[in-house]
Amino acid sequence: MLLALTAGCGGGVYLDATVPEGPPPAISLVAVAPATPFRGDPVQLVATVSASNGIDYVSFYRLDYYGPSLLGTVGSPPATWGTSIPVNAGSTVSYLARACDALGKCTDSQAVTLAVY
Repeated sequence: MLLALTAGCGGGVYLDATVPEGPPPAISLVAVAPATPFRGDPVQLVATVSASNGIDYVSFYRLDYYGPSLLGTVGSPPATWGTSIPVNAGSTVSYLARACDALGKCTDSQAVTLAVY
């Protein structure tokens, strides 16, 4: 962190705290479900997240045919979310997670797809 203290002619004090920005967050997602998941079965979404700027939140989504549906958001570890396979699911259901750091940089995980029986 760079901290500069200067006194100008006006007699004021100016502090400049410049925080170097790091890379965006890194995130990976796994879906823990029964070996042969059926409609209505529980699914635990577990995101592994790291960020040099600190994690602000992690949001979990189900990818529906009309777009992503927000399932929920957590603001502190562990980054997990419990859901269930929709009763109207087709032959697959997909999920993803988005991690956002304290500076507002966000990264999406790769989608995780489960075969539904």
